[in-house]
Amino acid sequence: MLGVMLLVFVAARLWPPPPAASHAAPSPHAPHTRPVSPPTEELPEVAVPPPRPPEFAPGQAVTIALTEPPAERYLSVKTDGNDEFYGKLVREESHGKAVFDPSLGRAAREFVYQFSNLGMDPPSDVRTFLTTSSGAIAGDTVFQHLRSNSDAEGALRQAIRAVLDGSTIGSGVLHVGVGEVLQPGASLARHIGVVGTRLGIDVEPLSRRVALGESWRLRGRMHAPWRHLEALELRPDGSLATLEVRVTGSALEVVVPGEARPGGVELQVVGEGPDGPGKLVQVRVEVGQPLPVRYAATLTPDETPLKSADSAAAYALQLLNADRQAHGVPPLAWDPQLAAIAREHSADMRDNGFFGHVSPTTGMHPDRLAKAKYVAIASAENVAHNPSVFEAELGLMHSLGHRRNILDPQMTHVGVGVAGADDDQGRRRWWLTQLFARPSPHLTPAAAVAEVRRQLTAQRQELDLPALRDNAALDEVADTALQLALNDQLEDASSRALALAQERHAVHGRLRVWTAVTADLAQMQWPEAAKLPASRSIGLAAAQREDGRVALILLLSEGI
Repeated sequence: MLGVMLLVFVAARLWPPPPAASHAAPSPHAPHTRPVSPPTEELPEVAVPPPRPPEFAPGQAVTIALTEPPAERYLSVKTDGNDEFYGKLVREESHGKAVFDPSLGRAAREFVYQFSNLGMDPPSDVRTFLTTSSGAIAGDTVFQHLRSNSDAEGALRQAIRAVLDGSTIGSGVLHVGVGEVLQPGASLARHIGVVGTRLGIDVEPLSRRVALGESWRLRGRMHAPWRHLEALELRPDGSLATLEVRVTGSALEVVVPGEARPGGVELQVVGEGPDGPGKLVQVRVEVGQPLPVRYAATLTPDETPLKSADSAAAYALQLLNADRQAHGVPPLAWDPQLAAIAREHSADMRDNGFFGHVSPTTGMHPDRLAKAKYVAIASAENVAHNPSVFEAELGLMHSLGHRRNILDPQMTHVGVGVAGADDDQGRRRWWLTQLFARPSPHLTPAAAVAEVRRQLTAQRQELDLPALRDNAALDEVADTALQLALNDQLEDASSRALALAQERHAVHGRLRVWTAVTADLAQMQWPEAAKLPASRSIGLAAAQREDGRVALILLLSEGI
């Protein structure tokens, strides 16, 4: 019986200190592996699923134990005879387009055992723990689980083909791992697992742990050009830092400084790739502590009460704000207009067979906001594709770029759009879009001018300088030149203001003109002339443009 699970990892996960578990899964025995040579006869498959352990329930806390010692390094699992046979099948079924990865094969064995042990799909954080513990590097992942009592290679080929057909998300070379576990005495004793992931980079083997204070390097070679690369580091204290990405041709290197405290360090490289914004790679390294052999997790809760996309979106908002609250960030307000835009993007991904931020018809999220005439000081978007809303939020929180968006304190509003569909076995899948924004407040020209005057007065008070005096003549000059600034002709606006001031004899002493367009008055860096003791009076005009930004003209005079 072929069990198909589309397990879309938003990225590699972070493992916080494990919470107390209400139930610990029994320590597993090491799995048996298949022989190297293919069997000579093919037996009929019996479609009898293994019994589901009654002690595990949705939403339950469990402790997962590895069946094999954790790999000391990434991509260092040695190929054995079985892997040579699996690799041959992968090459044949993919016509040489897929790469066999023995580290992913080891992860596939762990996936199969935990699936069989729990009687349900392991949550995404568990799958990432198993993948990383196996020394594999993976992005968005497809997993196929097949149970059989046949010793023939037909079952293996069937599972491999399913992964090849299902690995459509992401770009780069498809890496495939195959692993098996035997359960003697079971009606379907042979458990086959196949894992597939697409990677846009070949990473050099890397140690999975370093000593306290020891720096380490992530090196690799990109398959295609990526732009605007940055490295995000999640440190043991929970802080998020940005590191330099050094690029020479297709080669990439990130140097991670040493840590003074023990714990796990997550590193993710993000940027703009062939399919738009996304992550290139994410790894975890243990600092000053042993590699973990157990992992505490919560099984995916029962989501059968989510009967509609609206109820799923409401649940997604609840999970999102719970994560913000847990990290000391204020909750986000629900924005119906953002939700409508997000909902359309989720439906677009579902209906048109793509997954990502870039739509063939609507572009990127700033394009969608502009079309809806939604004006924002700042905005961001997360997307996920998972079998449950719970796993979608879990995966987003453990992908550092998405985590940064979720916990961004400058965001004040959010809309969550969800689109659902059932697969060919009747199981629900969700496409989820989180659209964050800090809406631009509506400002009248008088309100904008008053806010600028307030900020300038407060700044000069901090410097023990007298407030700038209002100059009505300069106000009129600034107001006349403002139209040019509204149309982004800032240099022309400055020249026009100076010329008008001279024509109207409004210049008394040295006159300086400053123009700007800003999305957020609160973040303005005012000109140095506003802080000079010699500046005595001011002319000012401001107005909000259609895109929500504010255009400003300041005339600072040394005369009264």
